Amino acid sequence: MSSERPLVLLKKNYTSLSSHQKTIADFILANIDRVSGLAISELSNICHVSNTTVNRFLKKLGYESYPEFKLDLAREQSAAEAAEGAAPRFEDGYQDIRRGASPREVIHAVTASAASVIRDLESMVQAEDVAAVSRLMRQAPVVAFYGTGGSCPVAMDAFHKFMRLGLPVFFSENTHLTMIRIAHLPKGSVVLLFSHTGESREVLSCARLAREAGSHVVGVTSYNRSSLASLSDLVLHSASYDALHYTDALVSRLVQLVLMDILFVTVSLDMEPESSERITMSRRAIASEKKRAPLR
Repeated sequence: MSSERPLVLLKKNYTSLSSHQKTIADFILANIDRVSGLAISELSNICHVSNTTVNRFLKKLGYESYPEFKLDLAREQSAAEAAEGAAPRFEDGYQDIRRGASPREVIHAVTASAASVIRDLESMVQAEDVAAVSRLMRQAPVVAFYGTGGSCPVAMDAFHKFMRLGLPVFFSENTHLTMIRIAHLPKGSVVLLFSHTGESREVLSCARLAREAGSHVVGVTSYNRSSLASLSDLVLHSASYDALHYTDALVSRLVQLVLMDILFVTVSLDMEPESSERITMSRRAIASEKKRAPLR
């Protein structure tokens, strides 16, 4: 039996599934209430696959039997329904937004979807991985951040966070400048690379350069079987499920921001009391530039 919830496992492993296995995953995510009442033969018929395909699908998620999977799925569903004020399940997502929806309905659907993914984050991120990244960053001669497309703002935000700690950090939106800098990094540097799919060409090029330079690569990606994950020494997962009409990449960026908050707080605590002094110095450096509210 897996130690992780079945829906979390589905999200984390979705891209590694075969086309037939994705059909099974899609059906389960869209029909959670029905699955508990279906025999394996019924699920196979509905998805137009064999029982063997279903069993292979379950083994990929870490389950030895279909009843075991259904039991875990039922437990997860019951826990979600029992939780006070629980948001709709992840698979509902933005797909529940219909034409003519009111602003209040949109607010509920979007915030519920985001909240659901962030709740899953706790079971996806391994404490030992966060601790290991913190240790590497504190020891590194240089810490570089890079992301392209929608991940670029996340990389820049992380750069800003850790710059406040006085760490020797680097960031550039320009891919060529980043690649040149990475190629010249001293050994033992850390390169944090952000990519929702883990397949962005520029990000993968940076990962290969970093490895050649003797740097540690930390991948921040939604997919643990992606190319970026395979090139990384450590991976911080921002998993989300690729559902139709669901702004998957947008939610992934939100999760990546939360991940960087987790890492920032961890590094700050590991650096105490020096971190508090450095953050105070950073605040003082820009204090004169901030408009102060008039005293009353």
